[in-house]
Amino acid sequence: MARKNIPVPVPRGSKFCHSCQTVHPLSEFYGNRSQPDGRTSQCRECKKASSKRSREIQKIIEEGVAFMDERLANSSFEYEFPVEPMSVPNR
Repeated sequence: MARKNIPVPVPRGSKFCHSCQTVHPLSEFYGNRSQPDGRTSQCRECKKASSKRSREIQKIIEEGVAFMDERLANSSFEYEFPVEPMSVPNR
């Protein structure tokens, strides 16, 4: 697997954050066993901001779904099939 280009030298005991493009000590990264170095690719601050954005987006989506569910529940619209459903022959 090719390594991403890192624009600055990274001293031992530190890691480059791919979100904020800066070098931080390893203590500023969350652990992640699935990564080769055992740390996330984002520093803690960037990860918190990313998670917050994701939660806000998810909240907006859930509010939209709830609005549409309520709107459909209050409507008098009845869906009719354009053709009769196929019957399944008995075996």
